[in-house]
Amino acid sequence: MPTSPSAPVPAVHLYQLGQTYTPDSWLISDWAAGQTNNMSWSDENVRVAADGSIELVLNRAPAGSTRPWQGGEIQSREVATTGTWSWTAKAPEMAPGAVFGLFTYKADWKNQPWVEFDFEFVGADTTKVHLAVHMEDAAGRHIILKPEASRRGIIDLGFDAAKGYHTYEVSVTRQDATFYIDGKQVARFTAADMQGDVWNIGPMNSFVDLWSVAPGQESWAGRWVDPGRPLVGSISAVDIRPNQYGSTYVPPVEPVTGMPDTGSDDPDADAPAPGGSVGATPPAPAPAPAPAPAPAPAPAPAPAPAPAPAPAPAPAPAPAPAPAPAPAPAPAPAPAPAPAPSPAPAPVAESLPGPAPQSSIIGKAGNDTLTGSARNDTIFGLGGNDVIDGKGGADTMYGMAGNDTYHVDNAGDRTIERAGEGYDTVRSSISWTLSSHIEALVLLGSANLNGTGNAADNHVVGNGGANLLRGLGGSDRLEGGLGNDTLVGGTGNDRLTGGSGRDTFRFARGDGQDVITDFAPGAREMIDIRGYKTYLELRSEAGGTRVVLSPTDSIFLQGVPLASLTVQNFLFDGMAPKSLVAAPGARITGDAAGNTLTGTSGNDTLSGLDGNDTLDGRGGADIMHGGRGNDIYHVDHSGDRTVELAGEGYDSVHSTISLTLANHVEQLVLKGSANVNGTGNAGHNHIIGNGGANVLRGEAGNDVLEGRAGNDVLMGGSGRDVMIGGAGRDVMHGGRDMDCDTFVFNQTSESAPGAQRDVIHDFVSGTDRIDLRGIDANIHAGGNQGFGYSGGVAAAYSVWTVKSGSDILVRADVTGDKVVDFEVLVSDISSLAHADFLF
Repeated sequence: MPTSPSAPVPAVHLYQLGQTYTPDSWLISDWAAGQTNNMSWSDENVRVAADGSIELVLNRAPAGSTRPWQGGEIQSREVATTGTWSWTAKAPEMAPGAVFGLFTYKADWKNQPWVEFDFEFVGADTTKVHLAVHMEDAAGRHIILKPEASRRGIIDLGFDAAKGYHTYEVSVTRQDATFYIDGKQVARFTAADMQGDVWNIGPMNSFVDLWSVAPGQESWAGRWVDPGRPLVGSISAVDIRPNQYGSTYVPPVEPVTGMPDTGSDDPDADAPAPGGSVGATPPAPAPAPAPAPAPAPAPAPAPAPAPAPAPAPAPAPAPAPAPAPAPAPAPAPAPAPAPAPSPAPAPVAESLPGPAPQSSIIGKAGNDTLTGSARNDTIFGLGGNDVIDGKGGADTMYGMAGNDTYHVDNAGDRTIERAGEGYDTVRSSISWTLSSHIEALVLLGSANLNGTGNAADNHVVGNGGANLLRGLGGSDRLEGGLGNDTLVGGTGNDRLTGGSGRDTFRFARGDGQDVITDFAPGAREMIDIRGYKTYLELRSEAGGTRVVLSPTDSIFLQGVPLASLTVQNFLFDGMAPKSLVAAPGARITGDAAGNTLTGTSGNDTLSGLDGNDTLDGRGGADIMHGGRGNDIYHVDHSGDRTVELAGEGYDSVHSTISLTLANHVEQLVLKGSANVNGTGNAGHNHIIGNGGANVLRGEAGNDVLEGRAGNDVLMGGSGRDVMIGGAGRDVMHGGRDMDCDTFVFNQTSESAPGAQRDVIHDFVSGTDRIDLRGIDANIHAGGNQGFGYSGGVAAAYSVWTVKSGSDILVRADVTGDKVVDFEVLVSDISSLAHADFLF
């Protein structure tokens, strides 16, 4: 951030886009992207305050401007894809229709896919902040949070953001984003929270802006009307920490009345609470104006501790002046750790005033057991091997020097350690990710929790539930414990122990030389190596089997003979190594022409190579790879695998069992009349039911689902889906996205009136469509006649609607007698319009 010039009216010392700049420069945004039709960005609306902070201004534009309003925006020169983005800011005194945003945004806005993570103050209310996430899916469609996640993203701050500086941080990984405010975690989003279950990120800058909405955005932020004053937002610190995760915010800790002076030699001064613990201290009295200082007494060796005076009100944010020398030492305030150096080019966030903790608890140099209260406590262990338990509330815990143990039970809890402060452990009854410089995590209880390490060498231990354990960087030890666990070592040479239960071990390229200590092939445990497209070999070594995945990556299966492994123990996208295909079974390979390859009763491997091939493994758990061309697979065994790579044609699976399409396979046709289910993948799929009652799921992509015969359930998922129920009483779900879904009916018998009618859920009027073009509206005339639309009144050869509670019945007549011949129920909708139909 720039420093303030000495001129009485500070000038802007920021670079314009297109000028020469240094690597740590901040740029004034003067681009057109993001401008509304009544507001433009202006460098006049970015200024440096006398205290060195940057101010953004929203005000009326000068006479003769192309737009009536102008706002300010800054962006960072620095770019990162993963890591933590941090802003310390004071919101403006807002007005309806105004937006103050602290956010990341794609570095190349013209060419890169949209990726954005936002803190947004919207409208006049600065006691709430709105969190938002924007991405694009593989087809380039704009993806946002699902409605439930979006509601979770409206955060009630508990303070007025316009009354002082606060720190807002977002940590982004390739799996999730965690939002913090003043060091407290307020939300976490993953692909499961996004439309289409998509998580695509890319290089991002840091941005701050202040602007007014256009008329089309008023439902979000309110109508912008001249508030009669400029709006001014202030930013005192900004930071980007690439590949570093979690909050580094350290709140200021004021002296606490009645806390002992830990520098005293008096053994009674630090007397612990009953049970050997230092208990929670009542909150300090309300701040009062400080009296004029009295002359200090002459210093004495080891003075008796005295209560600290009530703290004075926190000053406005400004660079701290150098302390004036005192004639004699004053009573020492409660010790606090020194703030970590910040790379931010402005006063660091830790120097800013923040909300005072409700209670502070301070240990001593020995081994303490420190227990909090139901409030939001701040606890310091100081020296020694401490046990710290905040109990209720969102607690901030500093173990400091020594091998400390933290007990965590609240998503707002924070554990803070610095480098070289010992080997520290978190014991958690909730899903938890280790912050920096903490080495071990132990999950408690029997709930299905997740445990995640950090960039260092970690020891992560599961509980009695089904856990997802991730080591991330470093050479980690993961132990699943009880339950069916998934262990993901991450980069580094990791040691994985699943424990009891049927466990899955997941690997990706670059994960290093890993060891699984207790893999049980006969228990159908799985090694997930879909992160690799090729394999070098499986080889028998002293003490076990090594799965060689690349010149630098391998998995050693301790105590596992090579002969005990089968294809059932692996999840993969590429072809299986020959050594995994055991007799009885055959390896059958086609050629460049279109082949029909038929397996045996064993576990076969069929390779079609080029051409439009038909592959049928018959009995056994078969591996089938069609290769290039439009291939057809026949599947009849739950262990069958179909393998296609990107760009290898339009491929189809014909299945007599329930099946989920593998990646890069486009079509699924269910065969027979059994009640089996079909599920698509992230691509554009065509899924066809059989004669039974099927559940068909499109998932992501623009899918076509056909139920055919039977009472089917069709679930489009995200994307622009087409659903054709066919015969039977079908239930169709469009998905709660804003993509245009189409519900197709080709005969009146497909949705007869009354109990046999079909049901449509998640219909969005003005976006989705009901397609009746396949139905002849007049059976007495030749050809296929289109329907008329008669609103809420029955009419001959027409479609009309009838309200039924919270639902709407769509009815049609094809005989001319105004009697219902076709009927479908659209659930939970207030009205339909002519434009919602295709006739």
